[in-house]
Amino acid sequence: MTDQQLLERIVLNPKVLAGKPVIRGTRLSVSITLFLNKIKKIFYQLRNCT
Repeated sequence: MTDQQLLERIVLNPKVLAGKPVIRGTRLSVSITLFLNKIKKIFYQLRNCT
């Protein structure tokens, strides 16, 4: 998926989550999505250390 395609999925709507960027058609904020992705990477790194 290209950067442009990803950016097309991000919308700003003052009526949804106080105008924070969200994934189109959801109430998932971009910041939460990035945070969960970071946690997932850390989890896999920790899991592979043992």
